[in-house]
Amino acid sequence: MLYTPSDDESIAVKRLHVFEKELAALTPGERQQPAYWSDPPRDNPFLSGLTKRETYGARLVVMTNPDYFDPSLPRTAVQLIACEFDFLGTHDADEPGPAYGSSVRLFWQFEYDKLAALIEGARALR
Repeated sequence: MLYTPSDDESIAVKRLHVFEKELAALTPGERQQPAYWSDPPRDNPFLSGLTKRETYGARLVVMTNPDYFDPSLPRTAVQLIACEFDFLGTHDADEPGPAYGSSVRLFWQFEYDKLAALIEGARALR
């Protein structure tokens, strides 16, 4: 599945198109299975790295604890919030750029205890 991007696409858009094609190629059964990841092949770094469990070096992407979730809640109820902090962007260590600085500030200054209390309060209302 070698992808040849057009010259007017950004890298992010190019990768998105490849990811969409990879997902579209999965069967409904494969979509229900846990996701595994491995380093993408060197000859096509645009691939996501999505792979089969049997692939050498494959790693489970997410392992869920089914006991964490309350099955009596509607599917639309928020039971988990995930945050990703990207510190790999380009920046100057002496003068961090706005995106890098904002991520660092959010990571260190976010009031996680207040978020936990908010979630616990919502659970108590059930």
